[in-house]
Amino acid sequence: MSVNVLKLNRSVVAILAGYAIEKYDMFLYGFFTILMGELFFPPHLTTNNKSLSIILSLGIFASGYILRPLGGIYFGHLGDKLGRKKALLMSLGLASFFPLLLSVLPVYNTIGIFAPICLIICRLLQGFCSGGEFSGASVFLQEQSSENNVAFLVSLLRSVGFFGVALGTIVAYISTLPTMPHWGWRIPFFVGWVLTIVFYFIRLKYMLESKVFQKIEKNHKIKRFPLIGLLKNSKDRLAGGIGLTIFASTSFYMSTIYTGSILKISFNLPNYKIIAINMGIALFSAIIIPFLGLWADKLKISNFLTKSILCNIILIYPLFWLMEKYFYLPNFIIFQIIFGTLCASFYAPFAGLLPKIFSAEERYSGVAFSITFVQAILGGLTPFISALLVYMTGDKKAPAYLLIVGALIALISMIKLKVILPYSNLIESIFPTRKFARILASIKEFR
Repeated sequence: MSVNVLKLNRSVVAILAGYAIEKYDMFLYGFFTILMGELFFPPHLTTNNKSLSIILSLGIFASGYILRPLGGIYFGHLGDKLGRKKALLMSLGLASFFPLLLSVLPVYNTIGIFAPICLIICRLLQGFCSGGEFSGASVFLQEQSSENNVAFLVSLLRSVGFFGVALGTIVAYISTLPTMPHWGWRIPFFVGWVLTIVFYFIRLKYMLESKVFQKIEKNHKIKRFPLIGLLKNSKDRLAGGIGLTIFASTSFYMSTIYTGSILKISFNLPNYKIIAINMGIALFSAIIIPFLGLWADKLKISNFLTKSILCNIILIYPLFWLMEKYFYLPNFIIFQIIFGTLCASFYAPFAGLLPKIFSAEERYSGVAFSITFVQAILGGLTPFISALLVYMTGDKKAPAYLLIVGALIALISMIKLKVILPYSNLIESIFPTRKFARILASIKEFR
């Protein structure tokens, strides 16, 4: 292995490690959703009303996404002006403070109404600092890849994210054992802080600057205000990027956080069984996602994503209908696996396409704005909106409508961006009728 390849591999590992710890932190909020609602909100709001407790807790989870657009704008600007490496280092470094703060934050019984206020402030600031992480990592990996492996390389981001979830599952489970103290839930956040510091120094030491940015810098093509240029001259590209991200974000958060909260609330299971199920699903997702990336590279990423969107439109409602009709634990686990794989077929390789929409000089800003803008409105709010829809309508299938709308928006965006085949060939790309006709003709000729 050459020195350059070794250095590139180290850079990729440094990027993946940072994203894994972000997902570790995100999972902890999902895992401790109900507990944090009970600890940080007034008892009269959460003790006798589980639905309200879920809504309040998912509201805390969603608050972490409100300032993400500002973080995306800030770190996107840094990434296009100073380099991908500096932006990603600063994003991870600043985000490292908040797991430590959460590990020592007083609860409602200690400081009263200031407890939820402080919790929300922590989530807001952490969201700001995380605003450039996934977008910057996607840009870096896309710029370091070739056409033959871009979907695979970017899908590794999602894969290591699920390994981060699996790690969070183990640490969270240990922290809630009966032998642990009542404040044991704080331990996973402290562990998260330690890991973030470790991964920061790994990134500092081993990550190289993107060759694409080095070329931009060498040719003096760095723009003063990249996002302003995008807003003035590339509104269609931004709108298309936002449209694709709507479906990627809603499908990701609904298939992970929302379904996980259903499992915890709807089935009277011991904690260790919930842990085991979450662990199994996370590991399954981590293993299957790279294969989806390889498949996307083989078919061409734009065609693969188009087929994924159409499969989601067709299959999402029947899946939710079956889940509601046969709402038993084994069936629900099967639903989680099938639904999660279906959603992953889009959100895993999608980040390999998004950076291509924007020019290299404005790429980090464009990707960061598209992703964080959607996350602020729909990404973090998707579990909250889904729970609210079910609460208001009494219909467990209600979240399916949200996903179908998102899939339709993504399909329209891909057509507008002209990243799929012309309409005359679109049907052929999905249902290869000409290939079937040739096969039938060959069979007749053989006879």
